[in-house]
Amino acid sequence: LLQAQVPPGVSTTPHKDGIKLETKQLAPRYLSTDVRAHTTSPYSSSTLPVPYLPSARAASVFPSPPGPSVSGSSNADRARRLQQCRPTTLYHCTALSNAQAILRQKQFYAGNHGFIGPGIYFSRNPESARRYCQCRAPGPRVVLQCEVKLGNIKPALKGHRGTGRELLAEGCDSYEEMNRDSLMLPDNRDGQIDMDSVHISY
Repeated sequence: LLQAQVPPGVSTTPHKDGIKLETKQLAPRYLSTDVRAHTTSPYSSSTLPVPYLPSARAASVFPSPPGPSVSGSSNADRARRLQQCRPTTLYHCTALSNAQAILRQKQFYAGNHGFIGPGIYFSRNPESARRYCQCRAPGPRVVLQCEVKLGNIKPALKGHRGTGRELLAEGCDSYEEMNRDSLMLPDNRDGQIDMDSVHISY
């Protein structure tokens, strides 16, 4: 027979199938009624040792890497969408030195801060662009006029940190801040800004 340690308060009596354990410490409803074992347990089911079970596979515990949602789109979907999109005339305010570099290099660089996250900011009105300009470079400010393919626009509240990944997952291509004439592209990797159209407006 296997040796087992009998808990305090439990009596043992000989039985034809082995040893019978009895206790009066628990109400009858907590005692085992397994007629095959002919034993009663001094422990409730909530205190019985729990057998070890291997942990679930990582895929069921941790979310999958971010990707397009059911209503989202792929890079190919975006390319087709933007190809059919009509450009919108928008305005971008910056320092004169920055504007000259943009025209010379034919490239916009996303800022590190903004109303709805890091990105390239525009306004539909040139005065709004000048008013909301957050450029920190010294020198006079100028306004660039650009043709931009906004595609599907996602509204966002001030303080939201928009990203290109979020736009792609939701089938959108640009952000527009609610209650402000402020639009944002996280970057220009999809060529949404027609760099040949960019010029200093005033």
